[in-house]
Amino acid sequence: MAGPVTQFAVDELWRVLDDVDPVDVLSGELCSTPLSAFPAEVSRAVRAAAFAVLAGRVMLVPGAVTVGVIGSGLAAELSVSVIARHLPDVVHVAVHKGHLGARVQDQLDLDGIDVAVPGEISDAVFGASFVVVTDALATGLPRRLAKGAVLVNTSGVDVPTQVDQVYAAADLRQVLAGTRPGRRRIDDVVLVEDRFDAVLADYSSARRKSG
Repeated sequence: MAGPVTQFAVDELWRVLDDVDPVDVLSGELCSTPLSAFPAEVSRAVRAAAFAVLAGRVMLVPGAVTVGVIGSGLAAELSVSVIARHLPDVVHVAVHKGHLGARVQDQLDLDGIDVAVPGEISDAVFGASFVVVTDALATGLPRRLAKGAVLVNTSGVDVPTQVDQVYAAADLRQVLAGTRPGRRRIDDVVLVEDRFDAVLADYSSARRKSG
């Protein structure tokens, strides 16, 4: 018979994220507290944010990264925090109607990252090289993004944006393993979406082998 399950408050999660890379948290590399100990909504939000970071590391064109986050609530706030901490070269973040707590605002200020909170989705993603959508607001994305942009969709709904390449989680796993090429052309708009648990497990395995 299973013992009692302890669930931690969201504040506990923020303390974990102060010390570890969330991709490693999800793959069980560095965090001694499994994400199952957190409420389901919190666990999923961190997983989505970590998947976005992993996709960005693999697919973004080298250089300064401008980010547009389309979503609301905890998922959007965690996405901003995790991206700012663990995705290199971020210089600007726009969050569509998102509320950022003092903790995340202070983090962005310390990192020297500009922040905007536009009221229109089109303004949040205008010129962005990295766009992350976390909920049904994904349906409001424009038809076109900036050339070379990476669009990460963890919302579970289809996006109307025209893209040149599409990668599901299984495809991203192959890119990480070196069995499939990543971005083909620098100007392509790349969409990365789908379930991500298997990708994170493979990333964990790759880290162990290279460590």
